[in-house]
Amino acid sequence: MTSLAPHNEPLDKRLVKHLLRRASFHFSKGQLDEMNGKTAREILAILNSPKSFLWVWPNDPITNGANSNCANIQDGYWINDPDWTYTSYPCRQVPKRGLVAGWWWYNTIKQNTLIDKLTWFLYTTFTISKDDGSGRAAHFFDYINLLQFYADKSVKDLARKITFDNSMLYYLDNGNNNKNNPNENYAREFLELFTIGKGPQIAEGDYTNYTEHDVIQAARIFSGIKFKRNRDNTDKGTVKLPHYPNGIPTGYISIKNHDTGRKTFSKAFGNQTIEGGNTTDSIEDELDDFVDMIFNKLETAKNYVRKMYRMYVRSTSGWVAQFGGKWHLGSFFNDSEALGGTTSSPLSHGFHQMHATVEVAPTAAANCECHSAWKRHCNYGHYRQMAHCGGGPHQRGVPTTTLT
Repeated sequence: MTSLAPHNEPLDKRLVKHLLRRASFHFSKGQLDEMNGKTAREILAILNSPKSFLWVWPNDPITNGANSNCANIQDGYWINDPDWTYTSYPCRQVPKRGLVAGWWWYNTIKQNTLIDKLTWFLYTTFTISKDDGSGRAAHFFDYINLLQFYADKSVKDLARKITFDNSMLYYLDNGNNNKNNPNENYAREFLELFTIGKGPQIAEGDYTNYTEHDVIQAARIFSGIKFKRNRDNTDKGTVKLPHYPNGIPTGYISIKNHDTGRKTFSKAFGNQTIEGGNTTDSIEDELDDFVDMIFNKLETAKNYVRKMYRMYVRSTSGWVAQFGGKWHLGSFFNDSEALGGTTSSPLSHGFHQMHATVEVAPTAAANCECHSAWKRHCNYGHYRQMAHCGGGPHQRGVPTTTLT
């Protein structure tokens, strides 16, 4: 096993590249030269230094007068409108969400900090769909900023706060989860994807780490948390400048729709009982007790470590990289076998649009031959040669594979 001892020696250029590929989305020759000879701690301090937003607010330059159903105004910096309401900017919500995503990506490339890569990691964990049910574009903007705010803080705190995020409430239907009409969608995702994760299924409805009974109890705890259309309820604990001087907008608790009864969980959680609340404060305490119960389990920590290992060190779920639906062997991305494969930024390999999650495998020593562990999968294209290394007539040829 690779040692976990800190590397305190100055890094040469090869190791600086190795660190930057993992800690950021891209780097320039100037940054590489600046960091060459510094220790890992010194480099991380540079990457962690706060930077200003070069593109402060998303801007939509389209005039809605082109659509008879919209006001004859130019939307412009629509999120930075102090009079914003849910009905203020009814048109172009899909393009606007795209503009929000572009705003994040532009600032990510320009700032290039640890926060950016960590925000992406949190997005892959607490996922919503940009174009398939995340509320208004302004709600999506709030969601991204919530991930940014907690990227260098407690994931446990984020697990609680994300429950009140309006985009998440909209996307996973928890705004429709009421005591007399429960909706288990968010509760199921919270356990399976956001926190503890499934273990081996050992019986019907028993996934070792939790059971179907626990999903039902979790849904009861999450009942009555509602989507706030107008974004006029803010969390004072998430002040984030320059965008949220009063805190990030959040959902709210509807006491009359909350299941105030006692919730008892399965043996996976030691048959723990959580008392139901009947006031805003006691319902929040109930949610805190639930989140504490989940995060007190070792398997929750292990699940996050697995996710971070796959993101920052090496994918163990398939040695492939995907771009636009085509699968390429990780050797195409030229990461040193001595250092192991890792998630890699498309920008650092000449790509300027991010179409898919990039997973990079351990590479062959010379980077010009199929890794011995993959021999039975290798297919070098029309001429059965590795054109990437100059051996084949098609310069765009890269080894492709289908892994089962």
